[in-house]
Amino acid sequence: MSPLVNSLLTQSSDGLQLLSILTDDLNAVIAAVTEGSPNKKSHVGWLVGGRYIEFNIFRKVWTRVLIPIAAPLNKWLSSASKIRPVMARTKPVKPLFVSNITSCPSLPPRFFGAKSVHDLRPDDIKYVMALGDSITAGFFAKGKYHGHPLTIKNLKEHRGVSFAMGGDKNAESLANFIKFYRRDVIGASVGSHLVEICAGNFCPDNRYKPFFDRLNAAQSGAMATNLEHEMRYLLNQLAKYNATRKDYKFLNLFMGSNDICNICTRNYVAPLEFEKNIRKTLESIRRYIPNTVVNLMGVFNVSQVYEFSHGKEYCRWFKDLPQVQFGCPCAFLPGQIGKKKRQEMDKVTVLYKSAIERIAMEYAQKHNRDPSFAVVYQPIDVNLTTFPIEAVSNIDCFHPSLNTHALMAKSLWNNLPITSSLRSASIKWNPELPIRCFTATDRIRTLGN
Repeated sequence: MSPLVNSLLTQSSDGLQLLSILTDDLNAVIAAVTEGSPNKKSHVGWLVGGRYIEFNIFRKVWTRVLIPIAAPLNKWLSSASKIRPVMARTKPVKPLFVSNITSCPSLPPRFFGAKSVHDLRPDDIKYVMALGDSITAGFFAKGKYHGHPLTIKNLKEHRGVSFAMGGDKNAESLANFIKFYRRDVIGASVGSHLVEICAGNFCPDNRYKPFFDRLNAAQSGAMATNLEHEMRYLLNQLAKYNATRKDYKFLNLFMGSNDICNICTRNYVAPLEFEKNIRKTLESIRRYIPNTVVNLMGVFNVSQVYEFSHGKEYCRWFKDLPQVQFGCPCAFLPGQIGKKKRQEMDKVTVLYKSAIERIAMEYAQKHNRDPSFAVVYQPIDVNLTTFPIEAVSNIDCFHPSLNTHALMAKSLWNNLPITSSLRSASIKWNPELPIRCFTATDRIRTLGN
C-alpha cells in the first residue's frame, strides 16, 4: 500500500473508520464528497461509529489520493480480506415509490463499477434478454376493437409492450425500467408483428423477426423442450451485437404455461422432463453467456382462467359463437372431462413450481460465489379472483392484456432489490401499483450479496 495512503488514512481514528467504508463501498463515499458540503452533513459516508468525520479528511483523500491511485487502491482493498468494515454498508436509504419510473432520481455514478453479478445495479446492465413463451412475446396483449370480427391481422405478438422485454416508448416493462437507468442498454423488443409459432415438435428456425424481436427469444406456443431452439437464436443475436464476456447481462426466463396447458395432448411433458430442460438451459446460459443474472420466474395456476372467463360476453368473438381458446385448450374442455383435466393441471402446476424452486435454490447455493453467474428466483402466484375480466385479452381470454403486462412488470421489478424471503409471490390486481426506485446502495439481490 502507498505510504501516502497509509499516512492519510491511519493518522487518526477517523482515517481508520474511513478505510472501513472504502473497503465496503467507495462509491457512496465519493458521492458524499462530490455532493455534500461542510455545512450540510450527508447521511452517506459521514456518520461513522456514532460521530461525524470532518469534511477535510474526505477532501484530502479525494483530491490527493483517490484520483492519482484509484486503480492500485482498489486492487489493494480487494485483497485486504482481513479488514472488516465497521459498517456493513452506508446507512440504508428509504426507497422511493413512484407512479412512473421517470420520476425516480438518477443513480450516482460508480467509481469502479460492479465487482460481479452479485453487485449489480440496473445501470451496470448492458444487455437484456428473454427466453419464454407467448406471454413474454406479448401475444394478444392489445386485443382487438370491441365489436370487430377477428381477422388474421389480430394474430399478433405485441413484443414492444411485453412485461419482460417491451421496448416501446412508455411501455412499462422490466427492460424499459432498466433502460431508465442505462440509456444504452441493448435487447428490448419493439413493435408488433404476426405471431411466431414454435410448439413442441413444430418449431421452424425461420420464424424470428430480429428487427422487432432483438434479444427477446420467446416464441408463442413454446414449451421447455423448445428452449434449446430459443438459445440458438439468442446466441446468434448476441454475436451480431458483439456482446463481450465482460458485459453484464440480465436474462428473463419464464416457461411452463404451455407445458401445463398441453396435459391433454401428445406434447405434454412430465415434471421430471420439464425440470431436466430448465436445468440444461441454465447450464447453457452459464457456459455460453457469462456475466449473466437469470431472472427465473415460477409458473402460475393457469387452470383458474376457465372459471374466471367462462361464459362471459367479453370473451366471445360474436354473440352467437362459443368461446374459442388459443392459449390453453385443455383448460377449456367442457363437462366432466374438462373438470378432470383442470384438476390434473393443478397437480402438475404444484410439481412444476417445486421443480423451479428447487433448481433456483440449488443454483443459488452452488454458484453464490461465482462472480459471473447468478439465478434470481421470482415466484408468481396470480390471484385471478382479484382481477377484472379486462385483465385478459378480449381475443382469447387467456393471455394478459396490456394493463396486466404492466402490473407484472412492476411487481417483478419491485422484488428485485429485496431478499428472496421477502419477495411477494402473490400478484393481485392493482393497476396503480407504485414502482420502486433503486437507491445507490440497492443491488439486484442474489444469494451472493
